Amino acid sequence: SKAAFFVAIVYLRFAGSLLDSTEDKWIKNYDRSLEIGTLLAQMYLCVGEFESCDTIAEEVIQCVDCLDDKLEALGVKVEALGAGNPTLEELKPAYDILAALGERGYRQKPSKVRVALMYLQTSRSFRKRSDEDILAFPSSANPSKDVVQKITQLIGLRAYFVDDKNTMGSIGVFAAQSFLRYGHNKY
Repeated sequence: SKAAFFVAIVYLRFAGSLLDSTEDKWIKNYDRSLEIGTLLAQMYLCVGEFESCDTIAEEVIQCVDCLDDKLEALGVKVEALGAGNPTLEELKPAYDILAALGERGYRQKPSKVRVALMYLQTSRSFRKRSDEDILAFPSSANPSKDVVQKITQLIGLRAYFVDDKNTMGSIGVFAAQSFLRYGHNKY
């Protein structure tokens, strides 16, 4: 039940308070701070406290050096962004995350020509493969690419609901290109 998540939040906040001050806890207790921060952000997401979720996820993202350690917090941040019914402009952090993950092929405001070119490239890649080959694509073994695909799903869904055909077309093609490069994701 939802009450269990609130109990978990209390325990995680208490566990975090047992660590040193904010700056010191990330130096002296890095692994514990990472685990507590990520879990706490997830619990806030589960109870619908998106501001608290975003604040905690952002603390983890800022205090962690390694991209692999940031991935869970980035994923939670993206989910929190999508839960609040944002406009496409409010999804700017999601585009920033794409850039941080090394994805340069997507543009926030694509032109119709760019969408058409992306579509042609992607359709050519799919035509070279049989249906059996496409269905047999392996699962992604890279958690950062799972986050990339989670972001494309979020942006595509928002573009659909605000009827932005350019963004919807380009994110759809970008998602297909991600699938061709990385395989299936866990989402």
